[in-house]
Amino acid sequence: MALVLAESTGRRIGSIRQLRWEDIDLNGSTIHWRADADKKRKIGLFPYHQLLVEELKIFQRKLSTVGGWICDGSRPDKANG
Repeated sequence: MALVLAESTGRRIGSIRQLRWEDIDLNGSTIHWRADADKKRKIGLFPYHQLLVEELKIFQRKLSTVGGWICDGSRPDKANG
């Protein structure tokens, strides 16, 4: 999932690793990038293509999660994209 997000958003993997499900509005097709997760310390709310939103929904269903880190590297037993 991290690579899909990197390709779709143009963001660095370091920023993507800090994304939480709470940062993504699947209904509004937007991602809230927090300043503390951005190299340039910029904050923003950006719209994204519906195809990315659909991929995120599928990934979320596979993980059976609604909150927390999107790319959780602390648990090797879980798929983390």
